[in-house]
Amino acid sequence: MPLLSYKDPATQNWVPLNEIGPIGATGPTGANGAQGAQGPQGPQGPAGVSGPTGWTGAAGTAGAVGPTGPQGVAGADGGQGPAGPQGAQGPQGYQGAAGARGPTGTPGQPVGIKVAYGYDSLTPTANSPSYKTIAFTTGTRIGGNFSAAPNMFIGPNSSVPGTVQAYGTDDITTTSFIAVIFRTNTTSTGFYWMALGT
Repeated sequence: MPLLSYKDPATQNWVPLNEIGPIGATGPTGANGAQGAQGPQGPQGPAGVSGPTGWTGAAGTAGAVGPTGPQGVAGADGGQGPAGPQGAQGPQGYQGAAGARGPTGTPGQPVGIKVAYGYDSLTPTANSPSYKTIAFTTGTRIGGNFSAAPNMFIGPNSSVPGTVQAYGTDDITTTSFIAVIFRTNTTSTGFYWMALGT
């Protein structure tokens, strides 16, 4: 077969070129060769999508109650709290029985009681205190003259209740006293008087 060449424009070298003949008919297929050895295992594929969650199972029966634990240590005593408010006063108790009678004292020295008493009157000023000096000699006397200012008693004599609103005595001496009458009108008012002393 003649040797043909061509010049490679890129390298400017002569490259041999054999003339190619027509393609012949395809020959029969050869017998299968022996099976080759198994190749290595390929990498694991990605995980598949998770399936739906199953139904929740029924609740189990309650377990038995466990034994009682030991008693804990007693805590420390707390401090005393503040005093509460004072309670209300209770009801008054029953009166006790009368005590035994004491012994009789020694007799005192005899002292004469002197009395003077009488009746007099005055014409008052309405709604104002009115005064009148009364000498003990104008009344009845028992026992003579007083040695000290006596105790005085006076009582108005009026038939109209409420017109005499106050009465009394003032400036008591061993010989006289002042009668005081407060009346709502000017009606003449009588009064009884009595002096007790020594």
